[in-house]
Amino acid sequence: SMGVSDLKKYLLFLYILFTTLNANVDFIILNPKVLSEKLNMWINTIYSCIVNLNKNLVITQKEDDNVIYWINPYIFFRGDRKKIRFRKI
Repeated sequence: SMGVSDLKKYLLFLYILFTTLNANVDFIILNPKVLSEKLNMWINTIYSCIVNLNKNLVITQKEDDNVIYWINPYIFFRGDRKKIRFRKI
């Protein structure tokens, strides 16, 4: 069964999936302070979720910026950028 922290990780993932993705770009902006306010979550929880998504190769932080993350197109687009689809990993 899923705990509360697991649900929060998925909430951030769904936020990325449905509000920030665009078929024409390979990156997203994840500002923990803004996300904390929008998702009504503690900022430390947001950081933890971002670390978890990074650890699971869903996103990767851009080297020269601390709020821009490259997305893994294999997970989000399944090879078709015209449609955003979740790939089960």
